[in-house]
Amino acid sequence: MKTKKQGGVAGKGAGRCSGIRSGAGKAAETVALTSESGPAVTHGSGNVYRDMGLPDAEERFEKSILAIYIKRAIGRQGITQQKAGELMGIDQSKVSAIVNGRLEGFSSDRLLRFLNDLGCDVEISVSEPNAERRGRLICS
Repeated sequence: MKTKKQGGVAGKGAGRCSGIRSGAGKAAETVALTSESGPAVTHGSGNVYRDMGLPDAEERFEKSILAIYIKRAIGRQGITQQKAGELMGIDQSKVSAIVNGRLEGFSSDRLLRFLNDLGCDVEISVSEPNAERRGRLICS
């Protein structure tokens, strides 16, 4: 059985932290299959926090993406959490919290600055306004 991944990972980006794009913002959809083909399958929206109905789902998702970038940057540099903490100006236990997805107490802005501290370029691009919908934050 082949599956299609919602938010893909692309490229390793020498000297840059790149590769993850958030979901398109649509809600999860349940597709009922016949009893012959097995149980019902839920196709996610690309944002597990939205699919679970958690508050601040978009912010949680974007912060988790930034934490993945931080974890990858540490791994690509081959440094310890202790050394990463020194570069980021935090202690090792906070680095551990970030790389393990415990992001309470870390703002998106702070996570972006940690990426800079680890040598990653962070580019922010603002599109033209769209009167049809609310804007969204996309990590790509």
